Amino acid sequence: MRQRILAVSLLTLFAMQVRQPALFILMTGSILVFQADQRKRIFVFLLLTLIVIRLNLHVNSNVFTEGVVVEINPSSIVVQHHLDRVLIRVEDPSIYHAFDRVVIDEDFKPIESRIGDFGFVARQWARANRIQGIVDESNIVRFCRNSILHYLFSGGVAHHDMAFVSAWRDLIYDTTQDHSITGFISLGLQFSLFLSLMHRLTQRIRQQGIAECVAFGSLCLFSSFFAFPLTSLRFIFFFLSSRLCRDRYLSLSMNILFFFFYEPATLTQWTLLIPLVYQSTTLLVPKPRRRFVRIVVIALVFMRSNAIVDPFALLLFPVLRTLYMLISGLFWLSLLLPNLSYLSTFAYRTLESLLIRLPIESFLITGTIPDSFLFLSVLLLISLSFHRRYRYLFIPILLIAPFRMYLNPFPSVVFLNAGQGDAMLVRSSFARCTIILDTGPPYEERNLLATLRSKSVSDIDAMIITHADADHSGNMEVFRHEFDIGSIVTGRKDVECEGLLLKNLDPGVVFDDENADSLVYATSLNGVRFLFMADADIRSEERIMNRYDLTTDIVKLGHHGSQTSSSQDFIGRLQAKFAIISVGKNNYGHPSQLVLQRLDAFRLDFLTTRDEGDITFTPIGGYALITSSDGMIQIRKFIE
Repeated sequence: MRQRILAVSLLTLFAMQVRQPALFILMTGSILVFQADQRKRIFVFLLLTLIVIRLNLHVNSNVFTEGVVVEINPSSIVVQHHLDRVLIRVEDPSIYHAFDRVVIDEDFKPIESRIGDFGFVARQWARANRIQGIVDESNIVRFCRNSILHYLFSGGVAHHDMAFVSAWRDLIYDTTQDHSITGFISLGLQFSLFLSLMHRLTQRIRQQGIAECVAFGSLCLFSSFFAFPLTSLRFIFFFLSSRLCRDRYLSLSMNILFFFFYEPATLTQWTLLIPLVYQSTTLLVPKPRRRFVRIVVIALVFMRSNAIVDPFALLLFPVLRTLYMLISGLFWLSLLLPNLSYLSTFAYRTLESLLIRLPIESFLITGTIPDSFLFLSVLLLISLSFHRRYRYLFIPILLIAPFRMYLNPFPSVVFLNAGQGDAMLVRSSFARCTIILDTGPPYEERNLLATLRSKSVSDIDAMIITHADADHSGNMEVFRHEFDIGSIVTGRKDVECEGLLLKNLDPGVVFDDENADSLVYATSLNGVRFLFMADADIRSEERIMNRYDLTTDIVKLGHHGSQTSSSQDFIGRLQAKFAIISVGKNNYGHPSQLVLQRLDAFRLDFLTTRDEGDITFTPIGGYALITSSDGMIQIRKFIE
């Protein structure tokens, strides 16, 4: 029975990593039900039913008007009232301190997630951390509190040493943008240090029960200093489950199911996901292969959630964790002994600079594991779990997944969700050639980089900047730094590489307007024709139509569907079968109702990146498979 419970628990953990967890559980859970004998079958069925029901239950948010600061981030603070929290966007987080009182005079705005193939899912993070909404800094009033906790979190006796205070806040609240320390903080650096210290102190207590009660009580008290974040709840419950249940199978199952029923989204967060994966490999993998499998599986988890993994950092993780714990302990001592503040700051910054100098970029692996590969792997794992020879067959499938683009025999065009901007990815078969058209606005930098990495983009043969507006060229310098780019095209010329030809449609004149002067490109992939209009306006459309016998199958409409583009004559002459509008939430009225009426008049179907997220076209023998981040799947015929 314990193995069945563990199987259901691990299935739940897997399910929470995909977009449709309920469907995932229903499809894979049915195999577990039929594999069990009749008595166990009923129990497994009931447990799976409860899990599906919990997935569809959502707790109503509570609005409050006053709370205290419990978390400080690089561009925001978190204010808590009882068990509920709100995120407040701030200009300068350094002026805020732990347990400052905050009065809120505005209703919470909902936290919305960007629709995309990959990237940070804000709603999951908010649910996992009990964040009820978001408020702007202009709608709050802060009152500074003078308390012991405020004093300690502000630097203690070393509060006058601003370099120390800055580094201390990095370690406590993760106010840094440095990813080398972020992972350790999110995994509970401070709580690991505290538990290690308590373990050493309680070793002198002869009665184990008393020692464990002292350690548990101290852990709860220490967690209260941080207002019980998700990381501390993990340490508290893991401590309890390991003491209350000596069966490691049931203990792991308890850990997974407790947090799932507490809030399903918690299983998507690193602070829980990495430790649970670590426990699972320790329990299920034989000792001779345990270390290797553990590194591989954790690397795959990083690729699944972050689309990038540094094998060098994974190998160094135990050493770095120990070093950061020692430095963190030095910082705690510096709160009481000011003479140590310089030493602790020096040690922290030195380690930080050493990590920056390491040649880790040469070892980075980009890519991710799509839901389909994860689903197939779980099916194999469940189906072959009783065959020792084949039970690890799912691992090669997961290892292949991040590099699937290099095995794809079909070209593709991806209209990336760049918010109120443009960004497109064009690839030939087997990813022999990769071309980027525009880079989106600066505020979409993080999401666009994550999405491109998830598609195993590391080298770009050509990057086309259609014009200089920030919503098209805003991340050009970022892309130049992050990717190996063969050439950057800003002038009117064709772009060709292995398996791809993007033909520039020159209007023949130079306009006095950036939008009208946008670079326009056309291409054909497996016979399906694409037209990319950038921000070209009606004047440019007329000139291009006069110079070229222009028809197409799929058109990316100009200027985000603005009425200054996509004239009725232009749409009629194109004879397109499908249109894409790259648009986000905006105050410009894009896409224009007039343009939508023109599309309707010609019965031209369209999709918007605002509603569908990333939209991918994969031409296959006169047809095209159309998929979107929002789950839309179509097959359209484009060649008669």
